[in-house]
Amino acid sequence: YLLVVALVLAGMTIILPPSALFADVGRLVGACLIRLRAAYGTPAGAGIVTAGQVLSIATLGRMAWAVGRVGHRRRTERRRHRLLLRLAGGHRPDVPAVVLDCPGPAAYSVAGRRPEVVVTSGAVDLLTGPQLGAVLAHEHAHLRRRHHRWALAAALVAEAMPIVPLLREAPARVGRLLEMDADEHAADHHEPRVLASALVAVTSAGGHTAVVPGGATPIV
Repeated sequence: YLLVVALVLAGMTIILPPSALFADVGRLVGACLIRLRAAYGTPAGAGIVTAGQVLSIATLGRMAWAVGRVGHRRRTERRRHRLLLRLAGGHRPDVPAVVLDCPGPAAYSVAGRRPEVVVTSGAVDLLTGPQLGAVLAHEHAHLRRRHHRWALAAALVAEAMPIVPLLREAPARVGRLLEMDADEHAADHHEPRVLASALVAVTSAGGHTAVVPGGATPIV
């Protein structure tokens, strides 16, 4: 978001005359109006102002488009995921999470109005009691720390500015940091070696643990 704000401010800086930026608040509006009229009065000045306007409007327009695109995709994925949980999910008295009837080991957190931690039956069968508890603590940490918001923000900037390598890679980079943060908080209540062995067991069996922003498809 800092890059987006910087681009918008850069466009505004091009539009506004430099001397107006150093005036007091009372004189700022008047100075801007006078300088803007003068700038529009010459072809070169009009071109510079137009470039600033295009930069600001294009950045805001691209962000609005990304918000709509990502929002639509997340809503569609949320509906599909909730339907999957209704059809194949259930509860077990010994597992404090929604158990999804699936042989592949996986665990993830579903954010939204009804946040849930989901674990597959394959993971329940694979892990020991302490390991399962550590994995569920890892997923609850995702929800408590609002990790889905950071993941969603990374998805938005990557969608809006894919031409920038750093922003294009933001979802993967942010995802790794969120997993590390969840590991750290889970380790406060569970033996770190137990947590590590559980995560290794799940990934070695071809599964994954993840945070699911807004109920979308799990992010590996």
